[in-house]
Amino acid sequence: MSEPDSEGVPSGIDINAIRAAFDTAALTIIVLSSDHKILEFNQEAERLYGQKREQVLGKNYLELFLAHEVRGQVAADIDKVLAGKSTRGFENRVKTRNNGERLLSWSVSRLLDDFGRPTSVVAIGHDITERQEAEAALRESHRLLHAITEGTSDVIYVKDTEHRYLLANTVTTQALGLKPEDIIGRNEWEILPEDLASTIAETDKRIMNSGQLNVLEEEVAGRIWSVKKWPLRDDEGKIIGIVGISRDITDNKRRQAFSNGLNRISASISSTLDFDEIIQRAIREAAQSIGCESGALILYEDNSWLIEYLYKLDEAKIGTRLSNEKAKHLALVAKTKKMLAVADCRIDKRVDQGLMKELGIGSFLAIPLIIRGSVIGVLAFHYLSATGGFDDAQIDFAGQVGSSVSLAVENARLYSEQRSIADTLQETLLTAPEEIRGLDFGHLYRAATEIAKVGGDFFDLFELKENKIGILVGDVSGKGLEAAKVTSMIKNTIHAHAHEEDSPAQILEKTNRSACRTIPPGSFATVFLGILEMTTGMLTYCNAGHPPAIVRRKADVDRYSFLTTGNGPIGALEGFVYTDGQIRLEAGDLLFTYTDGLIEARNGARFYGEKRLQQAIEESVSIPTSELPRAIFDRVLLFTDGRLVDDVAILSVSLDGRRKP
Repeated sequence: MSEPDSEGVPSGIDINAIRAAFDTAALTIIVLSSDHKILEFNQEAERLYGQKREQVLGKNYLELFLAHEVRGQVAADIDKVLAGKSTRGFENRVKTRNNGERLLSWSVSRLLDDFGRPTSVVAIGHDITERQEAEAALRESHRLLHAITEGTSDVIYVKDTEHRYLLANTVTTQALGLKPEDIIGRNEWEILPEDLASTIAETDKRIMNSGQLNVLEEEVAGRIWSVKKWPLRDDEGKIIGIVGISRDITDNKRRQAFSNGLNRISASISSTLDFDEIIQRAIREAAQSIGCESGALILYEDNSWLIEYLYKLDEAKIGTRLSNEKAKHLALVAKTKKMLAVADCRIDKRVDQGLMKELGIGSFLAIPLIIRGSVIGVLAFHYLSATGGFDDAQIDFAGQVGSSVSLAVENARLYSEQRSIADTLQETLLTAPEEIRGLDFGHLYRAATEIAKVGGDFFDLFELKENKIGILVGDVSGKGLEAAKVTSMIKNTIHAHAHEEDSPAQILEKTNRSACRTIPPGSFATVFLGILEMTTGMLTYCNAGHPPAIVRRKADVDRYSFLTTGNGPIGALEGFVYTDGQIRLEAGDLLFTYTDGLIEARNGARFYGEKRLQQAIEESVSIPTSELPRAIFDRVLLFTDGRLVDDVAILSVSLDGRRKP
């Protein structure tokens, strides 16, 4: 090469030709002298920097276009190039027109003169501002993606159309028990059991074919997952894979299952007050909900433990008594009044290993049944051959079952006591002799519900002096023991006065005065009282607000009489005046008395009513008096589809002509 000219460009080189070549390039090209003066400046440089060649030639490039803080590094890099040393390549920001700034990547080489001496450098610049911004945006996108995928408790993954994992967050690797390198690039069949892998792959294929979002549940790695999957598309909309987000809902599912189980148990045990049914239903449902293989109820009686009920254990053991020493785990539960979970009966010192081996129990959960502060028994749920602990959800559920069963058992006990009292009371309220000579009769009582077995309905047949018979049917307001007390008082008062008075009206008037002073406010009773003279058939009666009794004539079955006297109920108002009515009964004539539960029985909005009752009595003319109450009641039940809204009492009476004066 020739000596450089005054401008630093080697002699013998056509500057115009070089400029023409430089100007055709789409890159920024600048030639600098060893002291950093601009020797050449192409059109792309003019466009970038916003200055003409003529304006910048001979000026110091560093001072003109570089920020002060980077000038030293750029100068050092240029010196290395001039010295023939390797460099890392240059990237720096330069000032551009309109006070702008661009990032350029430079490729720099030196020019030598004919003697091999460096005279200048040629810098070719690539404007990488957009690329750098795109890369920064991509890095930020990756950072956000990483933050999102790693900052969630959900499983997030991306797979290609060949079911290979392209992305899997840490939760995914932990759920599968694998390392990231064991997942990325591998497909389902290399990670999961074949059957499960095939099922998932088939689902993924269906979703990619449909192109639609799909929400489903999958069971993977022993857990239940709520999964959202949708196709992954490229910029042109082509499906290139599938994205999945899965949330572990195992615990929610278990909590829901336990909640449903508790609801079933509550509904089941609340539908009965029978102790045995309560225990059987509760243990069966609870064992299935917890996932245990067997269950038991052991009651604490007479300082020992009685095996009362077993579920999926040897029922021959029912009735066996265990001492506190033998059943020391139960004694511990009774002492602490807390649940006891034993994970391995073979080694736990709190249990009698011999007893557990005899019963075939590997692990168990025992729950105290506590009533009024005392442990009356223990519910136990077992795993048989297997050993292992019980988790918090199982223990919490079992505790709730124990509370529900304790309450239900206490209610059943109270009900049993009340029922025993009720049965005794009801027997005293529904009295009739086995036989009265010259009289045919039949009677029936049905409570609307088993729980309300003690009601206010009552009837009675009782013999009086002078060959007379008292016929009594009544209905006291209310239910239960309180109503029974009022009923007993009214009935006994009527009995007492009936032996002194011949007039039912006088008897009821005296009873009303007494009732108004003694029964609770708001209580009252409707009563039909008749006194039948057996020798004449004359029936003197008084109706105190009660449904009218019906008389059906034997000689003319179409002829009926309704016995009412328009008097007020007993106990409602002390000043009531009562009046008698009379009717003569011939042999075979029927007197039919009842309480309002019979005619107020309903089917939807329709009442059974007096007309249907009259028709039923008319159509039952061939039925004996003793069987008539049951026959009429069956017709009412047929009308109501077996449902009652109120208690029913019926008493039917007819003369058979056998009694003589």
